[in-house]
Amino acid sequence: MFLSPVLSQTSGEFDNITNKKRVDEGYSEKNLKSSGYWNLEFKIHIDNNWSETKATYNWCSGSGTWSDPYVIENVTVNGGNSGSPILIENSNVYFRIKNCTVYNSSSGIFPIYEGGIKVVNVTKGVIINNIAFNNQIGILLYNSENNTLSGNKANNNTDSGILLAESNNNLVWENTANYNIDSTGNSSFGINLYLSNNNTISGNTVENNNGEGIILEGSDRNTLSGNTANNNNGRGIYLSISDNNTISGNIVNYNFKSGIYLYFSENNSVSGNFANQNNNNGIYLYYSENNTLSGNFANNNDYGIYLDNSDDNLVWGNIVNNNDEEGIRLYLSNKNNISENIANHNIRFGILLEESNNNIVWGNTVNNNNMEGIRLYLSNKNNISENIANHNIRFGILLEESNINLVWGNTANYNIGGIWLYDFSNKNTISGNTVNNNNGVGILLIFGNKNNFSENIANNNKRSGIILEGSDNNTLSGNTANNNEMSGMDLLSSDNNNLSGNKANNNKESGIYLYYSENNTLSGNFANNNYYGINLAASNFNNITENTLFDNNICYSEDETSIGNTFKNNICVKVEPREDDWIISGVIGIIIALIILIGLSVLYWQFKRKVK
Repeated sequence: MFLSPVLSQTSGEFDNITNKKRVDEGYSEKNLKSSGYWNLEFKIHIDNNWSETKATYNWCSGSGTWSDPYVIENVTVNGGNSGSPILIENSNVYFRIKNCTVYNSSSGIFPIYEGGIKVVNVTKGVIINNIAFNNQIGILLYNSENNTLSGNKANNNTDSGILLAESNNNLVWENTANYNIDSTGNSSFGINLYLSNNNTISGNTVENNNGEGIILEGSDRNTLSGNTANNNNGRGIYLSISDNNTISGNIVNYNFKSGIYLYFSENNSVSGNFANQNNNNGIYLYYSENNTLSGNFANNNDYGIYLDNSDDNLVWGNIVNNNDEEGIRLYLSNKNNISENIANHNIRFGILLEESNNNIVWGNTVNNNNMEGIRLYLSNKNNISENIANHNIRFGILLEESNINLVWGNTANYNIGGIWLYDFSNKNTISGNTVNNNNGVGILLIFGNKNNFSENIANNNKRSGIILEGSDNNTLSGNTANNNEMSGMDLLSSDNNNLSGNKANNNKESGIYLYYSENNTLSGNFANNNYYGINLAASNFNNITENTLFDNNICYSEDETSIGNTFKNNICVKVEPREDDWIISGVIGIIIALIILIGLSVLYWQFKRKVK
């Protein structure tokens, strides 16, 4: 790759074949030596012959040691659209290329690209404060290690500003690679790493490129930190089949596609980045596994963080607010850990799992989203625990056609609905959740079977605390559903359910209400201080035993269309004042009467004295 042909030479060029300088008529070496700045009419090509070059040209100095490197400085080279203006090959001594301007390289065909500054099989080089424009590649390293690129401006090139190809252990620091645009419409990049490992890419500015700001292709164990990659026509940072990289503290905003994109890439750490206001996603993973996304800001994008066919990733402690779709979306993605993120004020959902299984969604804050805080669609065996899902426009947590999930210890208050299960969501466990002060129902199950609802608190909701509709063979145990505007618990067209040990007190209508529901068992429940303790309408063959029904307006009731129900061993008491209460009340009444009589007597004698 990148093997350079023998370059045509103009006046004064060093001849690598004869190892002698050729000086054509009209060449003035004296003028070049005296100026301190050189505008060369030839290209520079060094192939492990630094000492000869130094002896020949004033623009090359030094001895090639760490303390006295060879230096090419203050030269301007026009490549004339033929080869690379500066080409260094097969060098393992210390050198610097400094304050040079290089432009108009030719355009090679991959893999033999040309660059404003091109180094091949080189080590120990420092390329600093140069300007490279109108080249195919601004600065190109091929098969080169332990070099430093710093403070260069590699703008307005046709392919890439800076390219590292099969080059390892280099430092690319505080360079500018902007406006690299291919007029034919092909992608152009700010910084490109191709099959290059263990490099540090830090503090660079890569903006307004036709393709990606920074792209890694088949490149591993690199560090990308503190770069600014904004307003690129592709992605800000793009990893393709690149593993074990660290992407931290970068700013990747306003890109036409995604801020950060991982494609078939594994074991990368993406942390502390700002990926805001990108046209697609803040951070997007496609078929990428075992990555860690932590502490990133991904706001005001289409999607904040999107996992597509990506498994076993950790998404932790990110802030993903005000996105046009979801804060975090998982699609066909399994065994991920989505923990302690903040996903608020998104246009649709805070967190969406679609056809995604065996994920952990834990400790997230998902408030004030325009639809649901957390939504599961066709997603099974997930653990949704200890999240805060308040003040969402629709539901705190919604499961739709989703089975065998654990929804535990969540808070879902002040939504239209707290936790709702729709359309054949079966065998889920809904336990220990708090769903209070919602504008509709606290917990609602529609057309779901064999679910277990236990130890939930569903109080002060505008409708009922818990409703099962068209749902059979479910278990409700140990729940508290108090002070709701309608009933504590409703069973509507729901059969063969078991309600035991629940508390349904102080509700405005019924503690427990059954409508068109059959063969249910209600045992050991507390339904106190409601209008109806237990109320049955058009409901048959239900077993109602050993419930405590204190101080309801009507203890229990069934209408004339209900048949075959069993009421047995229920405690039904309308609380009356005790005898002691009557005695105390009588004494208090006597005392009040005596006080009134004494007052009237005093007034009478006062009036009588005045008359006399």
